[in-house]
Amino acid sequence: MAGGKETPRQKMIGMMYLVLTALLALNVSKEIINAFVKLNDKIEDGNHIVDSKSAEALNRFEAMMAVPQTKASTKPWKDRADQIHKLSYDAQMYLLNETNDLLKEVDGPDVKFLRDSSVKMPDGKPWKYLSSLMEVQGKDKYDEGTRLFVGGDPTNVNERGQKLRTTLEKVRDDMCTVMAGYTEGKKTYKFNAAAAKGYNPDDKATFKKLDDAVKDCNPADQQRIKQVYRTLSYPLKAKEHGEETSWQGSMFDHAPSVAACAMFTTLRGDVKTAEAIALDHLTTKLEQPLIKINKIEPMAFARTGYLNVGDSMKLKVMIAAYDSTDVPIIKYDEGSGEKEIKGAIPINASSAGEKEIKGTIGVKQKGELVWKPWSFRYEVGQPMGVISAEDLKVLYVGYPNTIAASASGYPQEKVQLSTPGCTQKREGKNYIVIPPGTLTGKKIMLSVSAGGKQLGKNEFQVRNLPSPNVYFGNITSTQSTCKKQELLQAIATGRITARYDASIPLTKITFAISSFEVEVSIKGNSKKIPVSGANIGAAQAVLNQIGPGGSFVIKSIVCRSNTGAMVRVAPIACSVM
Repeated sequence: MAGGKETPRQKMIGMMYLVLTALLALNVSKEIINAFVKLNDKIEDGNHIVDSKSAEALNRFEAMMAVPQTKASTKPWKDRADQIHKLSYDAQMYLLNETNDLLKEVDGPDVKFLRDSSVKMPDGKPWKYLSSLMEVQGKDKYDEGTRLFVGGDPTNVNERGQKLRTTLEKVRDDMCTVMAGYTEGKKTYKFNAAAAKGYNPDDKATFKKLDDAVKDCNPADQQRIKQVYRTLSYPLKAKEHGEETSWQGSMFDHAPSVAACAMFTTLRGDVKTAEAIALDHLTTKLEQPLIKINKIEPMAFARTGYLNVGDSMKLKVMIAAYDSTDVPIIKYDEGSGEKEIKGAIPINASSAGEKEIKGTIGVKQKGELVWKPWSFRYEVGQPMGVISAEDLKVLYVGYPNTIAASASGYPQEKVQLSTPGCTQKREGKNYIVIPPGTLTGKKIMLSVSAGGKQLGKNEFQVRNLPSPNVYFGNITSTQSTCKKQELLQAIATGRITARYDASIPLTKITFAISSFEVEVSIKGNSKKIPVSGANIGAAQAVLNQIGPGGSFVIKSIVCRSNTGAMVRVAPIACSVM
């Protein structure tokens, strides 16, 4: 647009180019802003994982307090764990309120992004959470964060920005003090926060300060205390575009509002991480339990596992706590002498009636093996016949239906299955039953017998095989539209196929297509191409020409099953989007 006189048309084209360039720049900016929203969500997901680790540690303290033998020794450490949890809660609420104040500056004083959670603290106060940043209207506003937490000079931040650092540093110092401060025997341990003053994670010359601060701590605690301290320590200065600025300035100075919120979410994650480290370390102070437990699950117990019609029983549901890594030694007696085993006890039902098995189990209590008695009652029933269709509740014409027929109390070779009007053969423990087409729509009674007695019977419906779905790539007869890319992918497969979907478990049947017809409509013009076999062949070139607005139909499909039967299938009719 520079140099030489331009015509009005050239000026108009130049102006349109500038507008287009500006629009493209705005689109890129929007994508970047939305990326901060996704980043915040990812950080929040990580925070939830850390929360679960802290909850696991707190639950362990509660469990140890519930055991009379360990309650007294647990209480001092639980009190410290509660203090750590409270410090973490207060710090997180402070950071959430700062985030909410920032968003009020961005979207107006009436908006409320801070919500109450259903989770309560021990004092009854609710945990809070932040609504999705996607709801923020002024995602790209950047003056508000600068004004609130930096001020006019990024190298000399305002009072609110200074409070952010001092608040996190106080939480850090208090957590380390709680972790370190206790008496063991005649020795009293403590953390010297004053000695660590001036520690800078970016300056190796200050690292000795942290070593000095933990000198009076229990040697077994020092590494974890230092880890918590480092987690909540931040540099005094930072580099932005080659220039030195404050730590607060590097996070908030002219940062889009959603980016500033993501910074606060990261800081909350630091607090949660410090809490998780501290709580995990405090659990190592707990007294070893009477019985080692790493798994708890519900279990149901009853007098017997067998009932006849009209009987009744009482079922007890209890909680079982055990060590899944230790396989106990079990002694048991079925009436023929005591046996010893590790793991499951094999029970063989040699005769009918009520049975009882008794024994003892070796339980480790504080490392010593103690034998505890146990007993189990069960009942063996009288022989009876059962018929079940393993594939479906019906029998399909021409299909090798698998039928399981058994009679309790009789060997399998003595069991006989009656299948009137059908062909059958044994296959292992099951029967293959194939009904003829003359039984279509009728009901037949199958019965099982053994030892000359009929022990059970069941009625089955005889039906034709269901029609399979036809597939052209991933395009099926059940859809009416497809995208151009889907059509190209289907053409690349080069074939039309027919099969059942996962909802029809008839795995022994297959289908072959011998011919079909393709009808294509492009811009109002139609063309039909007959095809022999399953390959699209001559229809490929025409199908490739279909664009958005066009359509195609695959019809007159001749399909047979591997049993030789002709099968009716639905055509594929699709409009291309």
